[in-house]
Amino acid sequence: MTLIIPVDPDRPRPEETLRAKVMLDKCSLAVLPTDTVYGIVTPLDCEESVRRIYEVKGRSPDKPLPVLASISQAMTLFSDVPPAAEALIRAFWPGPLTIVLPASPSVPEYLTRDGKVGVRVPGCKLVLDICMALGRPLASTSANPSGEEPTTLGYRVIKQFYGTVDLIMDGGVYGTGKASTVVDLTDGVKMIREGALSPEDIARVTGEKPLPP
Repeated sequence: MTLIIPVDPDRPRPEETLRAKVMLDKCSLAVLPTDTVYGIVTPLDCEESVRRIYEVKGRSPDKPLPVLASISQAMTLFSDVPPAAEALIRAFWPGPLTIVLPASPSVPEYLTRDGKVGVRVPGCKLVLDICMALGRPLASTSANPSGEEPTTLGYRVIKQFYGTVDLIMDGGVYGTGKASTVVDLTDGVKMIREGALSPEDIARVTGEKPLPP
């Protein structure tokens, strides 16, 4: 059975955060509103639950999941943070930017590709409060069946995922509807996916026009 908790993502109550924390501590799957779109999450160290996300969503197993984290947690997930990444972090975190860098040893291999990990600090108090309460980041992906558009609608994720996830935190209509921009800063600046932030937004901060995907 799926537990549904109505929430205000910008002003979550402590008891709501605690309930999510208790369930996620048991490696549950949860659907949460974020500042971009709704997402499916589980703690990054819950390997079997990460595999459940792929099954529930119908996601290809060759696509690693990005990670949602607080800023302090995010910085422990990278083995190196070049100056361009530091500038983007100052400019756009919390916010709709996923940064790809070499992963630190603390990141499970099933969340990496070629030794890299994608990390985002979302601009949503609910998600940040849950990460802080858990004491660890969340593996994540947008809450939509593969091949369908992500959503900002709570009723839609209830319809799509009730019975297949353990918790849905229903924030009603929430998020911009634009996916995060994904930038790989391992060697220069490469745009992996254009989303809420444009190549021009990235170039204004880094001084370097990102290479196309």
